[in-house]
Amino acid sequence: CVELAQRYMNKKYGTTPIWYANAKDMCGHHPTEIKKTSSPKNGDLVVFGWGTYGHVAVIEKFADGKVYVVEQNSAISGKNSYSKSEVSCYLTSTKNSW
Repeated sequence: CVELAQRYMNKKYGTTPIWYANAKDMCGHHPTEIKKTSSPKNGDLVVFGWGTYGHVAVIEKFADGKVYVVEQNSAISGKNSYSKSEVSCYLTSTKNSW
């Protein structure tokens, strides 16, 4: 999941390509062009702190108290939804203008 999130941010926003972090560590360990946000938008990242490594995904939309995502290493379809109450943090690029 980390590989997809980092590759997405690099290709979409030109951020540093490799952050050397497990998903659950990304809230506090990210490049300077990435910021934590309390107002996430489509195209931002959502981080979960579950288990040993956590999980990170790209936000597709919000609806009904859930965050809908595009992800790697979880749902076979590459899409899923999670309760917003499970979120550790949201990360945005300083270049995300959606």
